[in-house]
Amino acid sequence: MSCVYVILFTTLRRMVVVGNFFSTSHYGVYEASSSSLPVFSPDLAIHMSPSKIIKKGASVVAYCTIMDNFETLVEIVTGDLVQVKELPLTISKTRNVAEKTCLKYITEFNNNKKTAKPLSQLGNTDCSHKIIASLAYKKAITLEGRYTCSKSSITGSPIRINADVPIRLREFLSGRPILKSSNNDLDEALAWFQGDLHLIRRLKYYNEGLPQWRFVTEVGRKNNNGRLIAELIEYKLVAIRDFSKAMKYFESIKNEFDNSADGLHHLKTNQEQYGVELSYLYDSSFFTNHNDFKHVPRYLVSTDGVAPGDFKVDFKFKSKSMLSRNRGPADKHTFKYDQGITYLTYRWLRLKNFMIPPQKSTRSIAGRFSESYEEGWLCPL
Repeated sequence: MSCVYVILFTTLRRMVVVGNFFSTSHYGVYEASSSSLPVFSPDLAIHMSPSKIIKKGASVVAYCTIMDNFETLVEIVTGDLVQVKELPLTISKTRNVAEKTCLKYITEFNNNKKTAKPLSQLGNTDCSHKIIASLAYKKAITLEGRYTCSKSSITGSPIRINADVPIRLREFLSGRPILKSSNNDLDEALAWFQGDLHLIRRLKYYNEGLPQWRFVTEVGRKNNNGRLIAELIEYKLVAIRDFSKAMKYFESIKNEFDNSADGLHHLKTNQEQYGVELSYLYDSSFFTNHNDFKHVPRYLVSTDGVAPGDFKVDFKFKSKSMLSRNRGPADKHTFKYDQGITYLTYRWLRLKNFMIPPQKSTRSIAGRFSESYEEGWLCPL
């Protein structure tokens, strides 16, 4: 099973797409023109977690498939999205000018005084705490002193700043909130910085009664953003975690039938094994009971009319889906699921027990990160 997660920021008009599959991951920031999320054709083997957007903030939806690989899933989910690769030019230029002005000031002080400029003395200069932290992450300056959260200095440049006062988290984030899975989550959160979404973590110790936070993802590098943010979503958001469990159960049935010569008997065994377990582990809203073959996802079912008013259905798992609108006709080679039982009522009974996660659920509320305006200090490790 492969999954990617889309985080929709309605106020920022941005989507962040992340995913992680063994050694492969994906991270990308995309434009969002509305408050809706992508919904794909039923012919595609994609199942979507609840996706109703109820208010502004950050809503999260999982797109999962049991038929195709991770790279193909990323391709189809991001296929029609416009990627945002850089900050707007005006913002980027303004930041670069501010950083150059600050760096010049610090360099001149270092050359004249032969000592590190105290951070507390930069209040009336062009060197805001946000600019200082940005220069430190770029290793353009070296931070040393009490508030580096480290016994040794953060080496990267001979140009030094004495962190004799802490860097305020709110100033560093330009007044924006951090994003938490719940109000009770005190350890990890998401935050925007310089146009990218980052994972930050609260440290266990405090200064002046306020917590210290540090970046888990690297500023300026995005190699691990997709993996780390995807893991946070999987671990912290209950709605996503439950949907993932439903998909894994669905996948387990497919795997057993693919490896079974007698699919009919195996289905009964599988339901006896997992039926009771389901009632405890999975919310029923993540499954659809199918009383009619017409409501089964089309990528799973093949129908053959045999007579007026009657029909015969071979319920099959296709060997691969048509996970792209440009890939031509769907593959006709399938794994046979139903051995052509003629007794229609019994076939319906079997199908009712076969719990299939819906391919879309636009009436159920999407997973969500809540906004929180936190006070604290940034630990620029």
